[in-house]
Amino acid sequence: MAKQFRTYRFTNKDPVCDEVASLVNEAGLRGRQHTGKIATLATLAKATVDALLYGATRQPRNSTVMAIATSLGYERRWQRTTNKFELEAELKKAREFIRAQAKLKEKAAKSKSKKRKPRAKVTKGGHLRLVASKAA
Repeated sequence: MAKQFRTYRFTNKDPVCDEVASLVNEAGLRGRQHTGKIATLATLAKATVDALLYGATRQPRNSTVMAIATSLGYERRWQRTTNKFELEAELKKAREFIRAQAKLKEKAAKSKSKKRKPRAKVTKGGHLRLVASKAA
């Protein structure tokens, strides 16, 4: 089970992958033919840039994201999204979230332990074959 964050959720790919792709498009470097140029600018491997923009990278490293963004002339800025931050209220929400995640993890562990585990069986021909054993 992948780690879930209370305030930063995504299911498949980290949204920062799409944000970086948007920055690349805005810089006029749309398309795979520009991957090498981006990699050179950011001093990254071409495969790293290609995987982040078009491939299997699900959670890129911050250093990779920043290397691409800053090489294209962007900088990161942090901005508060709420007017008032209430520590005690946020701690309460965080504790509730942690308890809920622990219950989900426990439930997943119980269902996993009920699954049949494979074991080896010798066939008539003398070969080993994996078969599912009965749950304990």
